[in-house]
Amino acid sequence: MVAPNKIGTTAAVVGAIAALVLTGCSGATRTTATTTTFPNGGAASKINDAGISPKDLATPVVLKNLEGARKDFTMDGNCDTKLGDQKVTGTIMSSAKEARDYVVTINWVHGSDVMGRATKLVEAVEPGKETKVELTTKLTKAADGCTVNVTRGTK
Repeated sequence: MVAPNKIGTTAAVVGAIAALVLTGCSGATRTTATTTTFPNGGAASKINDAGISPKDLATPVVLKNLEGARKDFTMDGNCDTKLGDQKVTGTIMSSAKEARDYVVTINWVHGSDVMGRATKLVEAVEPGKETKVELTTKLTKAADGCTVNVTRGTK
């Protein structure tokens, strides 16, 4: 049998732990590096947010009747991953049976985080026609590669 005052102490400890866990799940967002101080003279740590995606990434247009069309886009060369202004050019060669709108999105990535994004809507691309595309952005965080996503549909 547990003494009544130990039950009260145990309940208080469990309640405090639950409050801390729920606080960690509050959904609050952080925009700068955070310093955490530990009680009882523990060490402080600083979170490095260099690998966290910027909050101002471009949002691609979402088309109706959406389908993947990566095979219809050929990029000229490779993506550069240095900081600063970036430009990617390429060509869409539509394999659709009728005119379609295309959305080309380039994500500059560092691990699994997107560090920069450029997106372009190209409207009414005719079947079998080549259409040149240019996408630009400015990288302000380190990237080590890029991914290409191309969809087609109707606006």
